[in-house]
Amino acid sequence: MKLVPFGLLTGLLLGAMMAPDPGSGQIQGPAGANYDESKVGSYTLPDPLVMENGRKVATERDWRKRREELLWLFGEHVYGHTPSGARRARIVVEETGRDPQALGGRAVRIEQTIWLAGRRERPLFHLLVLLPARQSGPVPVFLGMNYWGNQSLVEDPSIRLSTAWMRPDDEGRVIDHRATEKSRGRAASRWPLDLILEQGYGVATVYYGDLFPDHAAGRAESILPLFEERGKRKEADQGAEWGAIGAWAWGLCRALDALARMPEVDARRVALHGHSRLGKAALWAGAPMTHRPRSSRRTSALRAPGRSTPYSRSRRRTGPRCRQRGRRGPTATSRSQPDSEPHDVPCRIW
Repeated sequence: MKLVPFGLLTGLLLGAMMAPDPGSGQIQGPAGANYDESKVGSYTLPDPLVMENGRKVATERDWRKRREELLWLFGEHVYGHTPSGARRARIVVEETGRDPQALGGRAVRIEQTIWLAGRRERPLFHLLVLLPARQSGPVPVFLGMNYWGNQSLVEDPSIRLSTAWMRPDDEGRVIDHRATEKSRGRAASRWPLDLILEQGYGVATVYYGDLFPDHAAGRAESILPLFEERGKRKEADQGAEWGAIGAWAWGLCRALDALARMPEVDARRVALHGHSRLGKAALWAGAPMTHRPRSSRRTSALRAPGRSTPYSRSRRRTGPRCRQRGRRGPTATSRSQPDSEPHDVPCRIW
C-alpha cells in the first residue's frame, strides 16, 4: 500500500481539529490583552542569524550555537526552562489494555499508563494508541494531545474514561469537571481515524489535563510539583520557570519515549501535531535540548502545524502581534493560568 504523505494527512487532521465545537463555548481574552495594532509600542526585531556576541552566522557550526541561544531565549521569555530533573526523569510504562479488533476490526487499540516518577506512583498520564490492523511491520504515527479525554476520540465503551479535571460544558458530557459516559466520541469529527488508519498510519493521543489541568489553580495538580518536591531546582534551573505549555510539551516527549518502546511503531516517523496552545506545546516538544540531556539525539520526524504564535512571559514588554514579546493578543499569564488563553488567535506556522 502506498502511503499518503504525512503533510497531507496532517493538514486534514488539523483542519478537523480547528472546526468549531458547539459545546465548548467561546473563551474570552484575559484582561490586559491588546488586539489594537495602533497601540503596539516601538520595537526592533532581532536578527535570528546574528549571535548574542554580535557575530553573524556563517557556518553550520555557528548555526548550531545560535540555535542553542534561540532555544534558551524561547525558554527565558516564552515557555520557561525545563528543570534539569525533568530532563533526566525516567518513566515506567504499563500496558493496561489491548484490543486487536478495535473499530470493527480496522484497528489495534493499545492503552498504556505512563508513570512519571520512575516508579508506579503519581503523577501519571494515559496514552491511547490506535494502529492499522492489517499493516505488517512498524507503522508511522501521528501523536497529539486532546482536549476532552482519550475516550472523546471514538465512541468505544472499552476505552478508559478520563477521571482528570475537565472543562465544563452545557450538554452533560462533563459534570462537576469530570467526564461522563456522554463524552465518548465527542471529538470524533476532529480525528479522522478511518482515513488515517486506511493509509497505514497510526494515531496516539494523551489528554492534556493529565499533565497540567486547564484552570488557574491547575499547577498544584500538575506534574510541576514532582520535580520541586524531589529537590531538583538547582542553580542551573534558576530563571524563567516552566508552566502549562512546558508541561504539555514535556509530556509529549514522554509519550514519544513510550512509543519508541513499541515494536509496532516506527519511532523514526512520528509526527507531532496540535492546535492552539497544544500546537505551541508540539513545537516546543520538537526542541530536544529543552526536554532531554544535550547528549541525546532524536530521529523522529516532528511536525507541528496549528496556531504557534508565542506569547510573552512579561506584561511589561511590547512588540508586534503575539509573535513578539508584546501586548497585542494574549499575554503570558496563561503559563500559570492556562484557561485565560483565548482560542481565537489566527493560525500561523513557524
